Amino acid sequence: MQIRCFNLRSARLLALALAGCAQMPGAQSTSQWQSADAWPGNLSPELQQFLQKASERSTRLFEQTPWGEKTEVMITSRYYAGSGRVCAQLQVASAKAVTQAAIACKQNNQWERVRPVTHLLNAR
Repeated sequence: MQIRCFNLRSARLLALALAGCAQMPGAQSTSQWQSADAWPGNLSPELQQFLQKASERSTRLFEQTPWGEKTEVMITSRYYAGSGRVCAQLQVASAKAVTQAAIACKQNNQWERVRPVTHLLNAR
């Protein structure tokens, strides 16, 4: 009898959890995915255009980027993230720093730089 009561309680909790995940029919999100891992700092129109149109292995020097001044940015690969967004793996080399990896993803027709998942895992 106790087991049956536990199963009934579990079923009610599951039903509540599923109901909480449902979205009301009229509620529309402006974006399929809200970036919780975006870093502050807008990408310039020139960098936006480069990320949109350049092919893999393309490199360009930018006077000002979120990664520093006089920075060379190379698109090393493009891929679809688990969130459904188009992303670009970048190699960034500024005049003052060593070469580093970076990621930019497109959301709401804008490219934004995103924190690599490995940074989140290494922060623990």
